[in-house]
Amino acid sequence: MKRLLTRGAKWILSMAFLLSLTRTANAFDAIQTPNGGSTVGSYTQLADVLDKEIVPQAVEAILNTFPNAFGYLKECSTGVGLKLVNNSSSSSLASFTTGSANGRYENGKVTYDLKYSLTVNVAYLDFNDGNLTDNCREEIEHFVLHEMMRAFCTEALTTGILGGSTERFPMWFVEGMSQACSGGCYNGNDFVNKGLGITETTSEENIRNKITSSGNKLTGGTPNSRQATGYLAVMYIGQIASGKGLSAENITAPNIALGLDRVLNKLIYGMSLDAVINDVTGGEYESTSDFEAKFADSNSVSFISNLIKNVGTEGCGSIVGGDLTLTQLLPREQKACSLFDLNTQTPCVVNRYPSDVVVLSGGTKTQDGEMPISTYTIVAPQEPEGDATAIEEISAELISTEYYTINGERLAEPQRGVTIEIKRFSDGLTIRRKHIVK
Repeated sequence: MKRLLTRGAKWILSMAFLLSLTRTANAFDAIQTPNGGSTVGSYTQLADVLDKEIVPQAVEAILNTFPNAFGYLKECSTGVGLKLVNNSSSSSLASFTTGSANGRYENGKVTYDLKYSLTVNVAYLDFNDGNLTDNCREEIEHFVLHEMMRAFCTEALTTGILGGSTERFPMWFVEGMSQACSGGCYNGNDFVNKGLGITETTSEENIRNKITSSGNKLTGGTPNSRQATGYLAVMYIGQIASGKGLSAENITAPNIALGLDRVLNKLIYGMSLDAVINDVTGGEYESTSDFEAKFADSNSVSFISNLIKNVGTEGCGSIVGGDLTLTQLLPREQKACSLFDLNTQTPCVVNRYPSDVVVLSGGTKTQDGEMPISTYTIVAPQEPEGDATAIEEISAELISTEYYTINGERLAEPQRGVTIEIKRFSDGLTIRRKHIVK
């Protein structure tokens, strides 16, 4: 079993440094009101390690994985309640529950408080002198990563998560995004290998058959469709959005994380999921429904085959930590974090936001929405790494207003004295940059 070692640690540090450079904190403090009495009982050591280590480390890992999308939250404070249950009839080790409360008008708009609760089922935990065993600690870390990614999406993409049935994101996207963080191939929650039956040796034809069967397809409405096929679909979207191509050697955790950071950044800015999918795929998939219908084409099936091979038999397939083959994703040390601060003395925390924060933020499946804070921006993607193999310049007169950059953003209408530099990289990517010629 592989552990979080040098390569993953270096990637986390580099992403943390990027976070400090790309986003100026716009901190806000939610008023946090406990709702209900403590459920911790005799499990004080478990509550303590969740509060001081596992939850804040999961929050920090997600911030480092998606610096452009969630960076605005880094210095904010919100609260989450802790509910411990002992229920062997439930199949869930952990879950994150959210809801709206106290609807009201502020600044001419409807707004709400948000209720957050993390539930952990002790029936599935093993202890040694009150402490979690190593295997059990690893498993709950994966589950908490999954649930805290759900918390981030609820916080920043509230309308797409909690909105009406026609507004909400499809469940395959929501669950797939969480699985991308916790690891869609993790042994303790493996819907890909065990649910779909897709392994390193599965042929592309059989992959296609498995992800298009009635219960497994993205619109199938089953755990397999949401957490297995959804995971594969989200990872595929992330790889395309990264701009790094679909060759096997480029299917890596950092590349997929880069792409999904762009996807989330655009959604939080207010673009609809339909528009984002069309944008980051360069029109290959025109909308969410078009993507759902086509997910099983040659490109997606080839990607799935290569992804599973890159994860290997021991890996969990998480984008957290910078390596698809890792299984231990979180440092095991104390961490202070005011964002999603776990309150072990109540099962639920009600968060009331400042009036200048848009609670019902983000795009929905089909409609554009509002960004959460007025200074939120779409961060321009970095150039891919690699050596330029050729450079050419095209005069402005030859470039029409339909000329686009690699990430789909329209350039300003060219003027005389402006040239476009085109760099072709060895991995097949093309970067176009506008230069003023003096």
